[in-house]
Amino acid sequence: MISELPIIKLPGPMTQLCSLDLKNTKNCHGQIIMIVEKDPFLSVFVKKALKEFSGKGGLATILNNLGWQGFRNRLAEAYLHYAKNGRYPNFLELKEVLPAIELERRFDFLFAENNARMFLLGMYLKLCEIEFENNDYLSINDYQGISHEVDQILSYGKSKIETPDWLVVSVWSLYNRVGKTKCLEYFQAYKGDFEFIMKNIPKKEYGDFMMDLLVYGHAINDNQFFAEERV
Repeated sequence: MISELPIIKLPGPMTQLCSLDLKNTKNCHGQIIMIVEKDPFLSVFVKKALKEFSGKGGLATILNNLGWQGFRNRLAEAYLHYAKNGRYPNFLELKEVLPAIELERRFDFLFAENNARMFLLGMYLKLCEIEFENNDYLSINDYQGISHEVDQILSYGKSKIETPDWLVVSVWSLYNRVGKTKCLEYFQAYKGDFEFIMKNIPKKEYGDFMMDLLVYGHAINDNQFFAEERV
């Protein structure tokens, strides 16, 4: 359950990048560059760590050569490497980031191309795992990931959404609190209507459900979910 995971915050630039609406490919590189260059350290680090992809150009050339996902994956790898080892890598080899990529692929039926919200959730879970390992916060063997029954529940949905991470977190939490049958009933009969679900969660489960959402919202610095009631 998310409320039992360590209280952490993802790097600001990473959450901003993964929250971008990149449907318009003509403008997406400009948005990415703007976020990276707002952080002086990140701007210098990226150009140094990915110089093999820049040639005589700069960040725009790196993005053209790697593409959005290739760039994103390497940046996440740098952050995860730092969290695990206390230093940034001299060479970016995709290793720590692989579970986040796998989670994104697992739930790719929930979102449109270039949406990185599930990747963001995967990075969050990987950072929690690193926190376990580094600080003995909780035995890693005590942590249970997202049950594949959550996939089955979500497979009844018919449309792709902009915030699949929040949908997965919500269903995962409900599944842990009320079980598969009741959770499936909520999302089949009421099409994931958040207001209805909140009104019908048993009172004894309501507080724990909300705590799961708050812990994840804190980690990605996103409070709009609660303001907009998005699922």
